[in-house]
Amino acid sequence: MHTSNLSLPDHTSTSPSSTGQSLSDEYSELHQLFNSFHPPYRESDVRAFSLLYRRIYPYLPREDRRKAEWLVDLLIERLEKKELSSLIYGVY
Repeated sequence: MHTSNLSLPDHTSTSPSSTGQSLSDEYSELHQLFNSFHPPYRESDVRAFSLLYRRIYPYLPREDRRKAEWLVDLLIERLEKKELSSLIYGVY
């Protein structure tokens, strides 16, 4: 059985040319980290994501915040154990 890495669908994997806006370096770093994970997401994945997310979130432009929050939703959907969601910055 072949499993592929979960990546952002085309409508969210935007490039500067498709939106007329450039993505912040911080969001690009978060996106790259997220794409390096393979579901189901383990505690180590969640901790690494949350550490970076917490550091960059206050500095993200509004559009990048929305995309970062969407990555959080994707992470939660495919956690190895649902209780790991409490380790994600901003998730209660």
